[in-house]
Amino acid sequence: MIVTPLIVQVHPGAEDPFETVCQVYVKTLREGFYIPAGFRFDGASVPWFFTRILPRFSPRMLVAAVAHDFLYRAPNHHSFTRERADQCFKEILLGLGMNRAKVTLAFWGVRLGGRFSWK
Repeated sequence: MIVTPLIVQVHPGAEDPFETVCQVYVKTLREGFYIPAGFRFDGASVPWFFTRILPRFSPRMLVAAVAHDFLYRAPNHHSFTRERADQCFKEILLGLGMNRAKVTLAFWGVRLGGRFSWK
């Protein structure tokens, strides 16, 4: 798994407070894709009662979240299904060294909560 450095500008109070400053390349086990500079996202959507286990704004979660949000919002630009986008989220977290139990919790969070966000 390869991810170019993620540099974001923060817009406090905005619905999508994070904005990529430069293009980000993500390479998972099966495919690679680019996230353009200027893409806005909200970080990781973690329920408050899990934030001690899965901090919303940790570097690992932000990298996985920007890729996941991009794939959810731009599915016509890629041949990704919702299931594959969720799997990419999981692969990124594992590739960045997150504990497998936390990855499993985060993965099931996007599987269960993501059905409302898929476009």
